[in-house]
Amino acid sequence: MVQTLSDRTSHHSESTHAGISRRKVMVGTAWAVPTIMMAAAAPAFAASPDSCSIGTLDWDRAPRSGGKVVSGTMVPITLANGSTVYARVTFPSDGTAVGSTNTYHRTVGKTAWGSAVSVYGITTTSGSNSLVLNQQTNTTTTVKLDFFRDTGATQSLTVFNVRVPLDDFSTARSWDWGSVVRSKSYQEAWSVQGTTANGSTVTPTATALTSPYNTTSTLSRVLGSGTPSNPWYLPYSLTTSTRNAVGGNLQTSFGTTGLTSITVNYGGNEPTFSGSQGSALGDITICA
Repeated sequence: MVQTLSDRTSHHSESTHAGISRRKVMVGTAWAVPTIMMAAAAPAFAASPDSCSIGTLDWDRAPRSGGKVVSGTMVPITLANGSTVYARVTFPSDGTAVGSTNTYHRTVGKTAWGSAVSVYGITTTSGSNSLVLNQQTNTTTTVKLDFFRDTGATQSLTVFNVRVPLDDFSTARSWDWGSVVRSKSYQEAWSVQGTTANGSTVTPTATALTSPYNTTSTLSRVLGSGTPSNPWYLPYSLTTSTRNAVGGNLQTSFGTTGLTSITVNYGGNEPTFSGSQGSALGDITICA
């Protein structure tokens, strides 16, 4: 039997195989991270962004064990001038994944399920593979990147013009199979923050929402400030009876602010759900 687009599911939706949902509804805790203070730009001794060289953190270059990116690993970033700098990747918060998407958590690929490309024509922001993340039980996944001049992580590096793409940023309705109706939403919630050389924290701006799943997923529909206490998300009200997911690729930028590290949180914005929603952190652009 041929499936219609409205019948097919992406990695955000439920599977009816054997009458068992691919997501699990659990009582969890709301998104709760201490409020981060906005602060000043990098100190005067940092290198000028006018003289820096552009490079991209390619997740394909991240060392892995068992297919998953290892916490504490150093990822080389080759700059346009031929030199190499490094990003140390750690996972300060990383709970237990729920459901079969745990297989893909911390792997490097296009999307969590791989179906968003075929169903919605979505591609990753950078065109390369991303770091796949999945919603965790009662917590968020935190990815922290500290920048260094050397692989031994002894010389801290200030970087500029940092762009952080959040791939496959979306919301999707869950299902109540007993009554065969859509119920609440698995709202993906993202926050991004940077730390300057003097220890201050700053937040980026949401610069674009590209490759939308449909016309309701525009940048003006994205809620939240992008801070840990008020993450970005697309509201449940945008989903419809014919399409149970909306979203796209959310690009964020810190402009010319100098940063020594960035921290990205990914989780859910619906406190009663701890499902296996999947999204991804795209290749990060810097200038050093």
